[in-house]
Amino acid sequence: MIRYIVFVLLSFIFCLSSCSRHMVISEARDINKDLYEVTKIKKVNDWYFINLNKNDSVFKVVSKEHLDKNSLAGYHKIKKNGKYNLILQSYMDTSPIINGYKIIPQGYTGAYQLDSLTTVSLEPQNNIYDIYYSPDLNGLY
Repeated sequence: MIRYIVFVLLSFIFCLSSCSRHMVISEARDINKDLYEVTKIKKVNDWYFINLNKNDSVFKVVSKEHLDKNSLAGYHKIKKNGKYNLILQSYMDTSPIINGYKIIPQGYTGAYQLDSLTTVSLEPQNNIYDIYYSPDLNGLY
């Protein structure tokens, strides 16, 4: 009887350890799923338009150029084909909500005016239906 209990306990422990080892290996393989890959960087006036891919989705991020390059000396510059862990926030999320409905501003054309010289547009033909910004980016840093 004691041998049976010991056998069951050891079998149970063996199963748990093999399952957790498998989970760690699969998590290590999937770590790139949480990263955004930079596919395109374009500069327009004082703004960078950065296209990102993640899990078959396309994101267009805008980031204002940082004029004081010396203050960014310790930071890494993002590059095309690089993969980064970023937090993205939608410009559409800043639209007001009234009675539970998101209000789209009158005259909205699918473009956002970033400043007096720069406008960024949605690109439905490229599966870009929203524009994002990231608190993690300061220009390309």
